[in-house]
Amino acid sequence: MLDLDSFLVSLYVLIDDWWKANRSPKPSKPGRPSLISEPEILTLAILAQWPRFRSERDFWRFADVHLQEYFPTLPSQSQFNRKARALEAEMRAFQLHLAQTLADPSAVYHVLDTTLILRLW
Repeated sequence: MLDLDSFLVSLYVLIDDWWKANRSPKPSKPGRPSLISEPEILTLAILAQWPRFRSERDFWRFADVHLQEYFPTLPSQSQFNRKARALEAEMRAFQLHLAQTLADPSAVYHVLDTTLILRLW
């Protein structure tokens, strides 16, 4: 089993590489630029789905204490929720990409995750 450090770094690298390969640069919006990147938001959103956390509040208590060194510009919970909702389509696309990448077509058995994901077909 991976420790938190290895898991976060691996997950972030997967997301960041996918983001750079699949996202075209968008023109910047007016106002202050975001202090946290979209791949960082996606990384946090996936980590928040970990069954260890009983609620969003539980995750944010954990994040405030343990994730500041990984995400020094950690947004507030409401800012994160807004950004995560805005990236919902990208989250689904990354989850599909990850499932296809990890799938072995010759596997006899498949592991099922009980996390709810919007069905795409």
